[in-house]
Amino acid sequence: VSIDNTGVSWAFADKNVAFDASGAVTDKALSQSGAYTLAGSDAGNYDITQPTSISAKITQKAISVSGIAIDAKEYDGTAAATADISSVSFTGVVGADTVGLQGGTYTFNDKTAGTGKAVSVTGLGVNNTNYSLNAVSGLTGDITKKALTFTAVGDDKVYDGTTTGSLTLGALQGLIGSDTASIDDTGVSWAYGDADVAFDGSGAVTDKALSQTGAYGLSGSDAGNYSIAQPTSISAKMTQRPLGVSGITIETKEYDGNATATADISGISFTGVVGADSVGLTGGTYTFNDKTAGTGKVVSVTGLGLDNANYSLNAVGALTGDITQKVLTFTTAGDNKEYDGTDTASVTLGGLQGIIGADTVSIDPTSGVSWTY
Repeated sequence: VSIDNTGVSWAFADKNVAFDASGAVTDKALSQSGAYTLAGSDAGNYDITQPTSISAKITQKAISVSGIAIDAKEYDGTAAATADISSVSFTGVVGADTVGLQGGTYTFNDKTAGTGKAVSVTGLGVNNTNYSLNAVSGLTGDITKKALTFTAVGDDKVYDGTTTGSLTLGALQGLIGSDTASIDDTGVSWAYGDADVAFDGSGAVTDKALSQTGAYGLSGSDAGNYSIAQPTSISAKMTQRPLGVSGITIETKEYDGNATATADISGISFTGVVGADSVGLTGGTYTFNDKTAGTGKVVSVTGLGLDNANYSLNAVGALTGDITQKVLTFTTAGDNKEYDGTDTASVTLGGLQGIIGADTVSIDPTSGVSWTY
């Protein structure tokens, strides 16, 4: 005797995996179509009952995923990663079932900047409960360096005969948390295009471009996670070097009714000239404190400058000079007299010659002058 299962089939009520309240896969009832019978030469002597309360599990089908792309991110001090799953594909999906990813926490192997860094994922699943997801491996991604900024200002300098320039650098901006990094200026130098002071159209000292040699880098325990851009469009002023002058001699002049003075600059010398630079005085209007004759009179000067534009002239110290008296002339003629028994004589004086402009001067008749034969 044997069981004859001809025409017998079993079916779940639906095709889906069933779960209990805890989320574990659980049995599902099976329903029977047709009936089991007996076969064999003695089958007629026996009878069988049909099975009841039959159940079984539909377990999740394991599938694999590919095409997860880890998003490149800028260094932010964490190992957190994000993924682009817009182009994923699955291996093992049945028919036209719809399956997508859900959840997932992606993490770089460490927080530091780098390329092709290993990324792990936890909590990644699929949105179709009839499937389970095989372990995902081989994910990599990039952490790019965070760009830091800093201010750079060209330092003005006094003309010194060289093209050397310098910058003042501000603090780094953009460091994450307690990260440590600083600017490394090893091998960096700045220079003007030439060694001369520059002027704008109005004659005022103006900025000159500075050019960079070498490149700024970063140092410090976290420097590898950051980058910096090199300064651009840096300029600064090269200002005139002030000089002192000595040896200006005010020339003695005869009184001429005005305060104009002249100077002898043949014996001057300068204090502060760089190297073998050639410097001389230009211009200058010299003026006595007044027009009157005298010695050791104070002389001021305006408009005095230099013939080398890389220098400016300090205020000139006290200058003094002499105005000598102008010599006047006049005519005299002896007066004839009748004998009077004395030797007393007299003269007739002519007008003074040589008086300047409207000056008022006359011969003093009470000056004690007398004439005798």
